[in-house]
Amino acid sequence: MNPFTLLLALVGLIFALILLVFLYVWMDRGEKNGTHGADNDPETFETFESLEAIIYHRASTNKALNSAADTILRRFGTIDDYFRYEELIKRLCVHPNTDSRLVSRFEKRLRDGNPKFKEKIQKALKEGLMKRDEK
Repeated sequence: MNPFTLLLALVGLIFALILLVFLYVWMDRGEKNGTHGADNDPETFETFESLEAIIYHRASTNKALNSAADTILRRFGTIDDYFRYEELIKRLCVHPNTDSRLVSRFEKRLRDGNPKFKEKIQKALKEGLMKRDEK
């Protein structure tokens, strides 16, 4: 085999490899950004119960708690069953991976969106914070 032909074949293979790596990285980035259609949209599968379970699960990370709380406020921010929200506030207060900003933001946005439950929400927050101090 001619050395020039061998060199051309090697350069072609390297070019093909670079092209494949580039396509792989580009497609992977698209999936992470959520640009590959509605089938990968996580919001289509989230229910109040699944988001509530994230907050109830003691091992949930702070990032997961923030995401669940924000989604609850955005999609289920109007209170229809107060007792579920009361328990949610209390659980959020005593969760080991929560922080004060998350709790106060959740309580404030819930209170602002549901003025008729303002006093009950504040009472639930107070009870949750008292339980946190006991631990």
